[in-house]
Order: sequence, then structure tokens, then C-alpha cells
Amino acid sequence: MNTRSLLALTLALALTTLAAVGCNKGGGSSPTASYKAAYDAMKNKDTAAFKKLMTKKDLQDIEETAKKAGKSSDDMLKDVINAIPLPKSNESKDEKISGDKATLQVKNEKDEWETINFVKEDGEWKLK
Repeated sequence: MNTRSLLALTLALALTTLAAVGCNKGGGSSPTASYKAAYDAMKNKDTAAFKKLMTKKDLQDIEETAKKAGKSSDDMLKDVINAIPLPKSNESKDEKISGDKATLQVKNEKDEWETINFVKEDGEWKLK
């Protein structure tokens, strides 16, 4: 796979994970708390904090993609965070939890509402 394909794959994964981003330093006690922590992590370019909000599977995917591109996962995430426009605020509404899955409506960079998905992993809500 060439570098351009790897970057496209990484950006697609990141956009899925980061679609609208969120102040704690780990996964949150609620989807809303996780969203706010992810937004703050992106705003502060804090890859370590953001990684704590990703599922194990998404972390593994980022690490594999970064390795193929000859980068560290932190560098890959920094590139992705820098490439994605941050919404103006961390405004959210309509949190819905069903077992270990949840959704949350958030404002995106165009100031439009969109849905973010979450899964509960190890007792914490993670971006999916």
C-alpha cells in the first residue's frame, strides 16, 4: 500500500473516530463527558489524552497504519488532528444509551448537528 493510500485510510479512520470531537484525561463516565474530553484533547493537540478516548481496536488500527507509513502513532494522530477542522464549541444534546452503545448529537465545524457513536469499554465510554 502506498503512502497516499495509507494517509487516506488513516484519515478515514480518524474521521470516523473523530467526526466531531471533547475534561477528564481518560474515557468518560458518560458519552457527553467523553465527547467533551475528546474536544479538549483535539483543541490542545493532546494525542495522549485523545488516545485514552479511543477503543482498543481503533488504537490498534492507528498503530498498524502508522507503522506502515513509517511514523509513530502519536505523529499519525497529530497529523490527523491538525487536518480535521475543530467545531466552534463542544455543544451536544440528546445523549442516548442502550447497553454498551450510545449516541450523542454534536455540532460539527459547519455548526450542524451530527451523530457520534460511543461504546463502553472497560467501564469507560469511548469514541467509535
